[in-house]
Amino acid sequence: MQLRQTQTAYDAPRVVADQDLDSRVQTAIYGYLRDDLGLSEAVALARSAEETTGAIGVRRCEECELAGLNFQGARVLELGAGLGAVSVEMARRHARVIAIEPGAAWRKLASDRLARVGSGSVIGALGESLPLRDNSIDLIVSFQVLEHVQYPEKVIREAFRVLKPGGYFLLTYENYLSFWEPHYKVRWLPLLPKSIGAFYLSLLGRDPRFLKESVTYTTFPFVRSAFFRAGFECMRLDAIRKNLRSPLKTSLKWRALKKIAQVHEPAAMWIVNAVDYIRRITRTAADEFMKKPLKSI
Repeated sequence: MQLRQTQTAYDAPRVVADQDLDSRVQTAIYGYLRDDLGLSEAVALARSAEETTGAIGVRRCEECELAGLNFQGARVLELGAGLGAVSVEMARRHARVIAIEPGAAWRKLASDRLARVGSGSVIGALGESLPLRDNSIDLIVSFQVLEHVQYPEKVIREAFRVLKPGGYFLLTYENYLSFWEPHYKVRWLPLLPKSIGAFYLSLLGRDPRFLKESVTYTTFPFVRSAFFRAGFECMRLDAIRKNLRSPLKTSLKWRALKKIAQVHEPAAMWIVNAVDYIRRITRTAADEFMKKPLKSI
């Protein structure tokens, strides 16, 4: 398995040496959005502000905590740290952070930001080959990264290997069964061949290099199946099972499903899961919340 080592968008040094750290971070994200993706000035400025103020890190960490995750004292791996906003916020919430970021320029900035907080480290490595021991991580988070790795299933298997039994993996990624390209923010055909996609982007005046170098077509069905093949348990399915048994779920829908469950719970589970699956299959943004079973000891 030969792994690609360079993605220009994350390796390109765009910063001026005498800039302060926040200005360097802003220059890096702004240049990526404007030069690599061709997004508008307004979008680039808004996203740059989210990065430099740390707002995006706060939002992501709040999403994790709403899902029931606790950072306090946990050994947390961020797969694909980018410019470090999430890792910094997790460190501020007293997690023991290890971040993986293969892009040299972005890794340096993420490392500098963690150093300013005084906690956490960033490793230059690929998700397909994590330099970590088996069963050594309490929690893994990864936000909009899986579509940028070369072998998504290998990354998922590596995540399973390094997680402790009972550990969680919270992942968001792009679903290329949708009709939208989320990086360039243009209409897109599902799984559009990259040669055609590159020509289309060129017609729009966009640079297709990012598509060619940094995008792997991930899809919701493939990623969900890859998690199961790796051995993960799906927390979404666990939540459905709990709802079927909860006395608090009294709507007409849940009353009907509970009637079915009284006769055959797997049938009720299948119905709810099938509806959820269909609803999510063409959404642009996808997410998974998985657990490594305790029996993996």
